[in-house]
Amino acid sequence: MTESVNPDVANWSQLHSPAWIWMRAEGLFLRGRRHPDPHDDPRVGVVLRYRHALAAPPDDPDAASVLRELSDLAEAHQICTLDEETRDELEARILAPSASTSLPPAPA
Repeated sequence: MTESVNPDVANWSQLHSPAWIWMRAEGLFLRGRRHPDPHDDPRVGVVLRYRHALAAPPDDPDAASVLRELSDLAEAHQICTLDEETRDELEARILAPSASTSLPPAPA
């Protein structure tokens, strides 16, 4: 009898960096790979598609479609690429209870 393993649990490890999916996809992208290995987490393939879409010419309709499809990933990537001070402020706003922070309210 074989035991079923949840792929999310199998691919998660406390030893992994929180950005391990991005780093794996970035490594594949930098080596010119268009597809992940069969054993890779499916999320690696999603990020790899996103990286190729980012690198495509601005008038590429397929890339534009991928970027629209992965708009949540695009927003998260945009936050990650902010300058460190802005990113730190955003992180503080998310993590700190609003009553205990001295930061002004976030703009609407």
